[in-house]
Amino acid sequence: HPRDPIVVLKEVDLLHRKDVRVGVLSGGEQRRLDLGCALVGDPTLLFLDEPTTGLDPESRRNVRKLLVQLKERGVTMILTTHYLEEAEMLCDRIAIMHKGSFAREGTLSELVSTVSAEISFASQLAPPQLTGTTVTSEGDAHTVFTEHLQEDTLRILEWARENSVELQGFAARPATLEQLFLQIAGSTPVDA
Repeated sequence: HPRDPIVVLKEVDLLHRKDVRVGVLSGGEQRRLDLGCALVGDPTLLFLDEPTTGLDPESRRNVRKLLVQLKERGVTMILTTHYLEEAEMLCDRIAIMHKGSFAREGTLSELVSTVSAEISFASQLAPPQLTGTTVTSEGDAHTVFTEHLQEDTLRILEWARENSVELQGFAARPATLEQLFLQIAGSTPVDA
């Protein structure tokens, strides 16, 4: 059964514009109105094609919050997006397309488990070689690629303390969907 349009306008942050003609709405407002139109029918299945493209950061955050609420209510969503953090936040299963076909598919944890986490810092002393890691260094800048982020971060911090090494710009980053996407995009040779 249809939902109250006033409630839906409030959900998509357009209640204050309810008496304005559609053609006068900004591009971002029109995107939010598109979503509102889809929600009036109280769908159980919702197809969303880049629902936050063209929105300002606040509107993007509000739409994502609404989509999380829909997900919690049991609405099944099929979402296309170029915002990988959006996929990480909203999707139970993710498929990455490259050159017109699915390159990888799975849960977020399944997908990022195929990419190494990174520990980066600058120091004059080269980092220790840790079992199961790969280290790249450019001058004093070092990056450690690891499958065991927490354990190896602790080892590097202990090494720095034991050797009185000051670590500049220290960062420990878990594997991300963006890293996987870039790996996929870079792994396929360009067609001649």
